[in-house]
Amino acid sequence: MTSWIDTVKGITDGDRRRDYGHPMTNFLRICIYWSEFLGTPVSPRQFVHMMTLMKVARDQHSFKVDNHIDIMGYEVGLGLVLERMQDLGYGFEEFEGKFAVHNMLEAYRASIALDADEDKEPDG
Repeated sequence: MTSWIDTVKGITDGDRRRDYGHPMTNFLRICIYWSEFLGTPVSPRQFVHMMTLMKVARDQHSFKVDNHIDIMGYEVGLGLVLERMQDLGYGFEEFEGKFAVHNMLEAYRASIALDADEDKEPDG
């Protein structure tokens, strides 16, 4: 039986990364859409909180391992977002509290560029 941690690693390093790109690119894409739709900025941390709450609400109806795997995946993804933001020279605080959506767009574009560079690198 595969552990939950190994399952999350497989998802965040494999399927989801291939399907949606780096978590920073994916999370910021969603934050940008949600920010525009709601008319208020939504940070990557708030995105993770909301997705976690959705999984908790589902789990209250009926226990499902997948809900807990997804919660762990969101948290791992947030850690990867923070690491990439630091690599790009951003402070996490730039995406908390009062921030401009253009900062998210700028970081999103930088993350897309890194995704493209990673796709060009030969596999190890």
